[in-house]
Amino acid sequence: MAHVLVVDDEVMCALSVKSQLDVLGHRVSVAFTVADAVRCYDHDPADAVITDYRMPRMNGLDLIHHLRDRSRHLPIMVLTAYSPDAEALFRGHGAPIAVVDKPAEPETIEAALDELLASARPAAPQTSIRA
Repeated sequence: MAHVLVVDDEVMCALSVKSQLDVLGHRVSVAFTVADAVRCYDHDPADAVITDYRMPRMNGLDLIHHLRDRSRHLPIMVLTAYSPDAEALFRGHGAPIAVVDKPAEPETIEAALDELLASARPAAPQTSIRA
């Protein structure tokens, strides 16, 4: 399973997402600020990040910029109550990225995370058979 970094300034939201991911068998790290998330990622890089968009001081877009400097293709899911406007904000910030409406059902988070992780995996090498 994947290592997922969950970032949300609302403690209960972050812990709820963590709990959902724990049940699915993922290893989960939690940060409550962008600065803590960057430090956490630098210390123990995650396979994917799930972040809130609106947070004090720095927001989810700031976090994406910091993380894209470290890993251009890191899968990122943005949970936000401010969609559809958020969708336009995140275009062009590298792939893969998903914007999910908050509050999100566990099945929605699971499906979006599975899709992000699958799209981030390198394609299997093709082999040719020579006669």
